Amino acid sequence: MVMPPFINNPDNPHKPTRIIGLGGSNPSSISSWKEVVHIHMSDIAASSRIDDAEVFGAAFSILANTNGTMLIESAPRRSSGMIYKIYEMSKLRKYVDANSTMS
Repeated sequence: MVMPPFINNPDNPHKPTRIIGLGGSNPSSISSWKEVVHIHMSDIAASSRIDDAEVFGAAFSILANTNGTMLIESAPRRSSGMIYKIYEMSKLRKYVDANSTMS
């Protein structure tokens, strides 16, 4: 059995922070976690998923419950999909969600 690592939680010392590693292939594995305050996505474009909107939808909905943050460490692999949309919108410094348009 693999146990997640725990680190000190400066906001609540009695509730340590867990680090959980999940792949981007199953959005339901993301949405099953509660009390998530930060998601770090590293090279999510390397996932085998063609449409990553479902993964980002699950991540955004989880973070909305806790007013959490997300760090995306990935370059878009094509000129479509949520990573590309977030990249383009960030150049304009606009709010991004799953329903944003590119115009």
